Amino acid sequence: MTDAVRQQLQCKSCGAPVDYLSGEATLTCGYCGSTVMLAGMGNIVAVEKHFCLVPKADENVMTATIKKWMGEGFFKPKDLPERAAFQGRDGIVLPFWVVACRSFTQWSGQNRRTRTVGFGKNSRTETYWEPASGNFENTHNWSVYARRGEEWFGIDALNPGALKTAADWGGFFLSFGLGNENSTGVNLLQGATKFNVKEIPEKMSIKNGQINQQQAEEEARGQLVRYNRAIADGRVSTLTDCDTQISIDGTHLVHLPLWIWQYTYEGKNYRLLVNGFTGQIVKGEHPVGKYDKLVVLIAVLAVVGGIVAFILYMILSHRQ
Repeated sequence: MTDAVRQQLQCKSCGAPVDYLSGEATLTCGYCGSTVMLAGMGNIVAVEKHFCLVPKADENVMTATIKKWMGEGFFKPKDLPERAAFQGRDGIVLPFWVVACRSFTQWSGQNRRTRTVGFGKNSRTETYWEPASGNFENTHNWSVYARRGEEWFGIDALNPGALKTAADWGGFFLSFGLGNENSTGVNLLQGATKFNVKEIPEKMSIKNGQINQQQAEEEARGQLVRYNRAIADGRVSTLTDCDTQISIDGTHLVHLPLWIWQYTYEGKNYRLLVNGFTGQIVKGEHPVGKYDKLVVLIAVLAVVGGIVAFILYMILSHRQ
């Protein structure tokens, strides 16, 4: 991979030099905060809809929120808030294109049904398929990360459907995904104000974007098609057709302050992504308590025992 080349242009608003790396497409002046988009072939376009969620949550607020999160919900060790040891936190301000849009999805498929035919000892259960179809519509403020080739823990949870809470079962084979929670999404336009570089603390570096508005809208369309297909797939046994139409109402560039916290519990490392504007957890990893594993094991054994007992009962009743 070729190393990015450092380049420079002059800010059209204040005349200050703007340093950037080759491949970056949205550039923010560190002096006046104005932002431009490199649209190709020397075309430089001012980004008018550039907003920021100003960092407001201090360390005490974030610590209190994290401790509360550790003590709530299921499948967490009871002593997690007390024994978790914080290892530090890193702050960053990342660029996102927020695509405000509406989606309309039509779907069709088949539902698997069962019915009993025959009488008495000759009765049996058979499976048949029933056609099903429907439609739904949603409004979205869909976030598209504006950089390439970087992976930041948890930013996928800014959109609905991704994991918001990831439980570490330590290889326990009966986890069944318990303890994981899907995100409902974060609206990055709520509370956003006109971007002002002076409101960003110096200790938090600001990243430029690497994709332009058109690329972000195309990416959002693809992600929304997959998201709505997953919704449709959950409404029917077998999905055979799904079509999503998307209407874009507006696209905004939003810089979001984020804090990545690290902590350890019983020698293992875990991460938390915290919204620097609200202080709320965007995504978090947590261990599962030993007691929770025991409860799940007992519950599974009870269910298996019940099934075995039912089968034996049915066998014995047919012999009589």
